[in-house]
Amino acid sequence: DTIQVVQGWEPFFCGPPFDGGCRASRAGGDHGNPQGLKMGQPYYSPVAAPDRVFSGASAQSWSCPFITCRAGVYQRFETTPGYQCEVGVMVRSWSTHDNPLAQATPAVLPPSQLNTPDDRENVTWYIRVDPQGGTAPWAGSVRVSPSIGYSAGIYDQFTRISQTFIAERRHATVFFENVRLWPLAHNDSFIDDAYAYCTPPPATEAAQPNVLAHLQVGPWTIQTRHDPWPGRELGDFLWVGDELWAYYIESRNDESVLRRATSKDGLNWNFNEKDLLTAGEPGSWDAGMFAQPSVVRDPSGEFHLWYMGMPVDGDFYSRGVGYATSPDGINWTKASADPVLTSGAPGAWNEERIDSVDVILVDGVYTLYLTGSQLQPMLIRQIGCFQGTDGLTWTPCPFNPVFSPRPDLAPFEGLETELPSLIVVNGIYLMAYTGYLGDQGAAWEMGIAASPDGTHWSRLTTDPILPLGPDADATTDPVLVLSPDGSTLYLYYTESGSGGEFSLVTAPITYTP
Repeated sequence: DTIQVVQGWEPFFCGPPFDGGCRASRAGGDHGNPQGLKMGQPYYSPVAAPDRVFSGASAQSWSCPFITCRAGVYQRFETTPGYQCEVGVMVRSWSTHDNPLAQATPAVLPPSQLNTPDDRENVTWYIRVDPQGGTAPWAGSVRVSPSIGYSAGIYDQFTRISQTFIAERRHATVFFENVRLWPLAHNDSFIDDAYAYCTPPPATEAAQPNVLAHLQVGPWTIQTRHDPWPGRELGDFLWVGDELWAYYIESRNDESVLRRATSKDGLNWNFNEKDLLTAGEPGSWDAGMFAQPSVVRDPSGEFHLWYMGMPVDGDFYSRGVGYATSPDGINWTKASADPVLTSGAPGAWNEERIDSVDVILVDGVYTLYLTGSQLQPMLIRQIGCFQGTDGLTWTPCPFNPVFSPRPDLAPFEGLETELPSLIVVNGIYLMAYTGYLGDQGAAWEMGIAASPDGTHWSRLTTDPILPLGPDADATTDPVLVLSPDGSTLYLYYTESGSGGEFSLVTAPITYTP
């Protein structure tokens, strides 16, 4: 009697009986929710009051009074593989701190109480789509819309939200999801006039290429293991003329500094003692962490650096991406006093910890990949991307995250895919990454995937690139480099996961048009 859902739809929520362990986002620290606060079960019901309905006689609603929640409704519908589909719905949100309905239910809801940025951040909508027709809202095959929040006009009025996708099987599933950050007196959601339609692709549109049919990588050959490395991370490598330059972060006198090493053969390195860039000044957003550099040289010869930063005493929500430039790769200047990217909205794929940034430049467009943590219904780490042209302003890629753990396909990934390293070969994107089993075995192992566009990925193998042996409990921190003649992949990595060394494997790569 507390879950009444319109015929043809099913409820889903992050709480019992579906999942009893879901905890509130933004818990602990300075973010307001008590540590350990759990999400609760919403109340679902039809509504008929005029301001709760967009058209017709009724709409669907759910409410989360005095609880945080992550909830919605879903429907599985028939499609045709390859068809272009759009799904959408009219949504309305209402949030209040006190209880203006304690005495009676008015015909018109009073305005939401939106006095502070925290108030406005309370509600985030998402459209989730499984193009394969699955019914698990947080499965790895599900594609997620960008977060839809206050700026989209979702409070106190109906607003249409929509998302497009390509059907992959004869059924697809749409999930309309609402996340409530704070346990307010009224956390009410209303949806009406949901729709889905699919059309054949244009006759002139070329089919997406099957990259696996044209690409061959391997076998992998070990070149060296456990060679010394001064940085706590490998960093990022790129060819500059006939030299391989490595940018890495080293801890020196309790300070994190950017350094550069050079090599002619990728095995023997010259380490320059010059400090190229340091962590931020005391009080700045990046004073507490300076890590994981990614360097790109554009066609004009200018160098661009992105890195991960965090303030002193910051928490997982306060990490950001910084940006610096250099005319020669040696003399660097920070291009912004603030981070150019931060964590996503509550409930997003990158709502908490973001890290392991890697940037590539293709046809004048930068694509920035990073790892993000989504807390519920379980901690999942996955890879998403953003695009831009100036290094400062970034637009999310559609349907982030673009690469999520699929333990059903690749068991070694567990619940985490992270640490992406990317290159482009003959128009094909290649990505080395790390999977982490976590509670299932606490082992890091590397995989490799390919894509025709940087967003739709196919695993080249469902097994790790290298098996773990008796003397290696982890293979992680991959750095992927293409040889100058384009015939060989170099994959640098660490085997301990703790830095201070590097190993190298190589593999031939061939591409048949």
